[in-house]
Amino acid sequence: MAKEIEIKIEPNKFETRYATQDYVKCGLSIKFKKEDREFKLWFDSKSLAEIISEIEMYFSGEITENTDTVYYVPWVIGNFIIYQITFMIDVEKNKWFFRHKKSQNDAEFDFIYEMSENEVRSMYEQIKSQYDAIDWDNIGKSEIYTFNFPDTEFEWCYSAKGFEAALSSVSKGKEICAIYVSAMNYSDPLRVKTNFVNYYHGSEVIVELNDFVIDLLIHAHGLYQWRRFDKKDVDLVGPQLKFIDDGDEEFCKLGNVYDAFELEYLNSKVSTVKVDATSYWPWAARGFDKSKLGDPIDIPENLHFNLANGNTLSFLGWDDDFVIKIEKNTP
Repeated sequence: MAKEIEIKIEPNKFETRYATQDYVKCGLSIKFKKEDREFKLWFDSKSLAEIISEIEMYFSGEITENTDTVYYVPWVIGNFIIYQITFMIDVEKNKWFFRHKKSQNDAEFDFIYEMSENEVRSMYEQIKSQYDAIDWDNIGKSEIYTFNFPDTEFEWCYSAKGFEAALSSVSKGKEICAIYVSAMNYSDPLRVKTNFVNYYHGSEVIVELNDFVIDLLIHAHGLYQWRRFDKKDVDLVGPQLKFIDDGDEEFCKLGNVYDAFELEYLNSKVSTVKVDATSYWPWAARGFDKSKLGDPIDIPENLHFNLANGNTLSFLGWDDDFVIKIEKNTP
């Protein structure tokens, strides 16, 4: 007999998990064939286990009164946000009601579906069989790198022209061997589009060239810090397949995270470097010394590596975050 409800669980392909984390992110798809409606959302292993337990309790008679179920998003601090889906268990009518809200601030549900007992059992069997087939304990182990740098402070970039010249001196004619982002950011970007990944502010980004390593802190537009080292002076440890212990000090290779990058940036030589200037910075950063600004002010906004393969690799400072982007060179 064909299923009226279809469930699909897909663990996050790019999950990078902390050693102390007791859940794994996953995609959850629920399709209601009668209504021709399908809901796809991020979920987690902990909440799936709760659904399994609630259905088992229901059929064993342990749930004796009408119950509203909620599933808290575990990666949000505090229990203030719940998933868009909930269930209402009506013991008297022997029914489950699936409910969906587009936003937690909405007063009403935008979709309610009355589930028969067979549909509840089918949902249970699908979730339970898929849940049991997934090795949750090992998902999220990632190739983690750490860097031991010489004891050199980050420099604030007070001039876009000066930053451009300094970057050119260490990168022009050199191949981009790898880009590393903090392990904290790697699996959880703010936004992903084709050839575009948006990360949190203040994240360290490391660009590995043939013989130099460029260490960037991109806080926002106008707020750039950097260091540069001879590659022989940098001790790179890894990769180690493990969970994250320190998301700020451990890194992952950007590679093709979330399958975002259709254009290539690796193993291509840097032809030219361009740094866009701005006179505006969005907030007061600790250590940023306004007395060192030029007149007129020309602090870095965006950084572009024009590559010999015809593409441009860009790091874009935004108001309180930054973007890594690849596009075709413009004449």
